[in-house]
Amino acid sequence: MSKESSDEDDKQEDFFNTNTKKEDNNNSPHPDDSPKPVDEQSNNSDKNSFLNKKKKPEESKEKPFVNYQEYYTTSGVRDPGKEGRKASRIIFLRSFNNWVKASMINKYCHLLGKDVSVLDLCCGKGGDLDKYFMNKIKLYVGADISEELIKNALTRLEKIKNEKYSNNFQTKCIFIKEDLSSPQNELMEKIDKKYYFDLVSCQFALHYHFENEQRLNAFLFNVSERLCDGGYFIGTIIEDNVIVKRLRNRKFNSENKYINEKLTFGNEFYSVKFSQKHFDKKNGPFGIKYGFYLEDSIDNRDEEGNIKYVGEYLVVFKEFEKICKKYGLYLVEKENFTNFYHDYIKDNFYKKLSAKMLKDINTSFMKQQWEIIQLYTIFVFRKGEPSEKSKDKYVPYLVKNKSIIKDYEPECKTGAFD
Repeated sequence: MSKESSDEDDKQEDFFNTNTKKEDNNNSPHPDDSPKPVDEQSNNSDKNSFLNKKKKPEESKEKPFVNYQEYYTTSGVRDPGKEGRKASRIIFLRSFNNWVKASMINKYCHLLGKDVSVLDLCCGKGGDLDKYFMNKIKLYVGADISEELIKNALTRLEKIKNEKYSNNFQTKCIFIKEDLSSPQNELMEKIDKKYYFDLVSCQFALHYHFENEQRLNAFLFNVSERLCDGGYFIGTIIEDNVIVKRLRNRKFNSENKYINEKLTFGNEFYSVKFSQKHFDKKNGPFGIKYGFYLEDSIDNRDEEGNIKYVGEYLVVFKEFEKICKKYGLYLVEKENFTNFYHDYIKDNFYKKLSAKMLKDINTSFMKQQWEIIQLYTIFVFRKGEPSEKSKDKYVPYLVKNKSIIKDYEPECKTGAFD
């Protein structure tokens, strides 16, 4: 991987090198002393000014990023196991992210009431299954592009049933293999027409659907088509404001391990790399590609020991929110993980949940892990235009599934395995 950077290149990077203050790295060794809430509006005014450059996108001389579809159907599916996860140097990051997801799922399942039905898009290995089962949901449908990941999810499901629920398991489960943002995807055809959903979730995966507007529209159709009026769409993403701010400040931040590499920032556990300075204006806010590396990722180095970056696309949130409205989805909540922690920890239930999920966690390298945590934000959309009546307390109108799902026997199937 090249570490060369010429002065001439620096002069051309005015989008990335605007005059901004050095990023506050006030990270903490313990969640109770976590970093101060993030200002989401910082450096937001001309965030996408690089789309207005007249220069043509240049060809990168770097090794291409790994295609996410290829990654998650090969090396990315291997599970290090429980002991392997415990031994991870970034176990606090993993546990904290799980606490965020568990808190969101608990909040909205309780708000929606009993017999909740869930559509989990990009469900992966089924890492959130038990979070839903603990909330006694009635129907779970998980969909993912990778057949191998779905097989892992089925294995996890059987393990959870046998170890925790024995004969008292009460959720119907269905798994479906599908490219969820392909304009030709058939997800809705593969889900029985009698099923509708109270909650749709997409965790740490929305960036794969921002490649172009057509793919995002196909994905949001799947989100909205069977989501009941008053139901919720929840998720987690890398926040565009934060990633752009760090990119701009990368040469002023002495703690940036990649300070001598072009368009790259990070620490010893993660890095983000853009392969080009300018993107084609005709694509608008779509297709803004970067590579992401995280230490725990399986097969994350090539034969020469160089980092293998998995390609992702920047989620320009203002555009995302605008397109969501076309599908009847209206923003309810959006918070950086740090802000989320400070808000939710005030509630005694979530404080106890945090203590339980972060118990006996190795607290080494906390500063570096908080730096990664601050990349992420949660979002919540609600189906149906808000009204004066629903401003303070919204009671969802959810009736579709209640008389349909009569038996609780779990059912596991995918289009690939039938």
